[in-house]
Amino acid sequence: MRGSPGARRLRDAGAELAVAKREAGRFPAGPRSVEPYGDPTGVEHGRELVDRAERDRRSAAADSDAARDAAAAAESARRAAEASAEGFRHVVAGLDDGAADAAEPGAAAFAGDVDAALARWKQIRAAVRDAAKDRAAAERAVRGAVDAVASSRRRRGSPA
Repeated sequence: MRGSPGARRLRDAGAELAVAKREAGRFPAGPRSVEPYGDPTGVEHGRELVDRAERDRRSAAADSDAARDAAAAAESARRAAEASAEGFRHVVAGLDDGAADAAEPGAAAFAGDVDAALARWKQIRAAVRDAAKDRAAAERAVRGAVDAVASSRRRRGSPA
């Protein structure tokens, strides 16, 4: 005896309810705020609140994307300014060296960009260092020659 069809439906509904409760228990059911929208007063009002909350969510997402884009643009501008500052530091260092070397007043301005100016400045500084080495080598050679002449005169008994 299994009972009447109504009893069977009641048992089946009870089994479905038990399964549904077990499945629902797997999800967190913490308290959720409905602010700033408030509690719905009915199904239709609840749908309106859901639609309004979705519009607000989309608007907040768009604002967030815009803020993220603005932050990326600001970071890019900061990096560009930092690179410019570094370039100007090299230019100022070159100007200081030029002033220390008594550069010609009214000398023509460099036509290239900061990177080209820095590369040219490094080439010129290397050429100056090479010229200083050549001058020092020439001075040593001249001193050696002078010493050789003086030594030769002393050996011959000539006054120096």
